[in-house]
Amino acid sequence: MMKYLQKRHHNTVLFVSLCLLAALASCKEGDAVFSDIDNPTYDFRADREVPVDIFMSISSVRPTETRLSNFVTQVNQSTARLVTDFHIIPYGVTGRKIQADDTPYYGSVGSMASVTADAAYHYYGEAFDMPIGTASFLCYCRAVPETSSNKVTNGSIVLPNLNNRVAPSNYTFSPDVIHPDLDDTTTPASPAVHETAQRIADYMTSIAHAGGWPSSTDPSWQMLFQYFTNESELIAGSSSSVKAFITELKKGVDEQESSELKTAVLAAIDFTNLDTHVPADFPASIGLPDGSAVLRWNALPGKMKFEVQTQATTIKNMVSQDLYVYPPELYFYANSQIQTANRNISISEYSGKTWAQVLELYPNGNIVTAATRGIAVQDQLRYGVSCLKATVKANAATLLDADDKAVTLGTDKFPLTGLLMSGQYKQDFTFTPTSDATEYVLYDKSFSGVYLRNFESPDTPPAFSTLSFQSKEITDPVWFAIEFQNNSEEIFRGNNGLIYPGTKFYLVGAIYREKNPTEGVDWQTRVFTKGHITEIEVTVNSLKNAYNVVPDLLSGRLEVGVQLVTNWIEVTTTDVVLK
Repeated sequence: MMKYLQKRHHNTVLFVSLCLLAALASCKEGDAVFSDIDNPTYDFRADREVPVDIFMSISSVRPTETRLSNFVTQVNQSTARLVTDFHIIPYGVTGRKIQADDTPYYGSVGSMASVTADAAYHYYGEAFDMPIGTASFLCYCRAVPETSSNKVTNGSIVLPNLNNRVAPSNYTFSPDVIHPDLDDTTTPASPAVHETAQRIADYMTSIAHAGGWPSSTDPSWQMLFQYFTNESELIAGSSSSVKAFITELKKGVDEQESSELKTAVLAAIDFTNLDTHVPADFPASIGLPDGSAVLRWNALPGKMKFEVQTQATTIKNMVSQDLYVYPPELYFYANSQIQTANRNISISEYSGKTWAQVLELYPNGNIVTAATRGIAVQDQLRYGVSCLKATVKANAATLLDADDKAVTLGTDKFPLTGLLMSGQYKQDFTFTPTSDATEYVLYDKSFSGVYLRNFESPDTPPAFSTLSFQSKEITDPVWFAIEFQNNSEEIFRGNNGLIYPGTKFYLVGAIYREKNPTEGVDWQTRVFTKGHITEIEVTVNSLKNAYNVVPDLLSGRLEVGVQLVTNWIEVTTTDVVLK
């Protein structure tokens, strides 16, 4: 708490509604009440403060309707999640929204505690001193996590320091990068490489050089070496992919006639100890998608080795590992004027009322005076994030791969294990993308019960969902990739190589905004808009363009592997579900 902010207990009330409905508009120009507001040393204590008890309410009634989970996205929840980590920032701005260069009286005045609940509302309360002249608030809070603070389950946002008394232009809400601290085994000027990735690369290099294999003149061994090093392509470097790759390599080596080279290569493979050479679950063990682990054979003289690839280039069609982020968590904000009351108002007077009825309890103007005993924030809290709701289905029970081989899908052979999506940018204090050009790729892996399969009427595919930051207003699409696991016993060929049993593969699509936006219809100017759901229906009609390495979703050098139908749905003032 700031040194000049004394916490007291009184019967006066600042009532801030968190019913999560759409905000009421307020566009009239106005000025700060005190000219001293821009003086960073100004002290609002003494006769400039009024003691108030702050109470907040959140509606608990939700309409009945997978990712993160239905609970996390609130797409299919009948009961709202509670909220926590409140930040209430008072301003003297009147008659208009708080703008980027306005200076608050204080930083965040602190959090709230849950005090009571009924069938329609949850209440939160705390006692604070508020400056005379307060006329508006910035408010922020987050939904209570589903399970502790697990970022994989609940998503995450890197928050600004809201406790300092600074203008909102200093607030940046950022995507939370998944990439962990890595052991840098390269030179300081090169990207860091995780020790497990380097260990796998070194193991494969040892196989490649066993018995002088690169210099063999035997056509059969030369062909096998070319298959193993795959010079023209990136190689999937996840544990499951490498193990499957080595298993197939061993089959090819076993078919060769006995020779010293065969003995040396088999010894280097050391198949009985494969789990030691290739530790399990990498790179999932560091939070990244399997398709982010990439190897490449460097055939240059003096190199001749497998190298770990961590960064995209013009010739390496992959997502840079330091650009993967968690989905944003469910976060809310308000930028609003206030209404005041000059009497003590009991919490029982709020119970069961609509927000319009609550505001009628505060008839004494829009600025805190010495007589003020209660405050209500006019606008309700809004979603700071948007939501993607999707379904996926195949258009047939079998699909052709890149070799025109028929792959039988079944009902549970190809589970959806993740979703990757471009278009994630840092956000300003109103959850609008900043001018920062860095674009991140969301990775969400909290899915279950969704499979790539054919659905025949009346069966319909289950929906899955994730949260997203608001997109920039550009005509370029937001690229996404759906991650599946091949749990069949079939090897099939995709766009950039073989996809083995037990390994992941990726089908890519693009979501475009409305081609001809209607003037004044804000959400049509972008793919994702805060407080809206973007719905897509994905249809897969081929496996020809399946990737075994995540392609660069930021470059546009992609082969689309799905068809889709897009729909946008706006949050209404009576339905707070992202719908």
